[in-house]
Amino acid sequence: MIRGALDIAQQHEHTVLIAETGINRERRDRAVQTVLDQRPDGLIFGLMGARQIEVPTIPADLPVVILNGISAADHPSVLPAEFSAGSDVAEALVVAGHRRIGLIGSAGLDVVDPRVSATIGDRLAGIRAVLSQAGVAVVEGGAGLEWEPQLGHRTTHEILDAHPQLSGLICLNDRLAFGAYQALQERGRHIPDDISVVSFDDDEIALPQTAAHHGADPVRGDGSPGDGHGAGPHRGPFLPATGAHARAAPRVGWTAAAVSFDVARHNVPGRFTSSRCSRGPVSEGDRP
Repeated sequence: MIRGALDIAQQHEHTVLIAETGINRERRDRAVQTVLDQRPDGLIFGLMGARQIEVPTIPADLPVVILNGISAADHPSVLPAEFSAGSDVAEALVVAGHRRIGLIGSAGLDVVDPRVSATIGDRLAGIRAVLSQAGVAVVEGGAGLEWEPQLGHRTTHEILDAHPQLSGLICLNDRLAFGAYQALQERGRHIPDDISVVSFDDDEIALPQTAAHHGADPVRGDGSPGDGHGAGPHRGPFLPATGAHARAAPRVGWTAAAVSFDVARHNVPGRFTSSRCSRGPVSEGDRP
């Protein structure tokens, strides 16, 4: 995101001043004031997790863009295309022939405070829309917003204990998927021979499991190239967390910077959408 803002600013012969504030509101307010003292042409507030924030008092004539989030004052914002990401991931499993699918990390997320996540509802809506249209009754589990390997591990065991016939799992982030990998290994279920797994985010924690599959077709358990469909519902592909259906596009930073300059020139209102997906709810220590 930062790289994109820097590149677009350079194209417009602007300099970018960057301040990292974490979740400390006092530090944020001091940083904003320091930047305002430099008389900038605009401000971009960038977030690690897409959520709603309160923007401190800013001069009314200064353009503000929220990158990977929204504001209570409805400033122009750049958000990941979560509905498309969710529908793409679900469609990948459906096209591969899966009709018995588990969804990990979704329990209790029908209503989410936008201050926690402004977009995860769209990701879930995309997943559910595709599965509903395909007539797939998805099994959901994994309550809570701390999407860590422990939850993925525990929920995978719980779901498969109750529904051992499942042939595909959708994990709402890679950290959940990493826990699912461990649980599947403990149960003697092999990817992709026995079950398929898809997830979101390009998190480094999942790379050891998927590094051989970047940008390529799924592979079978013996390492030979797969055809993307497998030999049946239990022979579906291992769709890697870093595959095309779940890669977080790096363009959001470029888009945010471009939007910022457009707002400055034309006073463009509204919300803007870019990218494929983002990370979901994050732990308190991860929030900027």
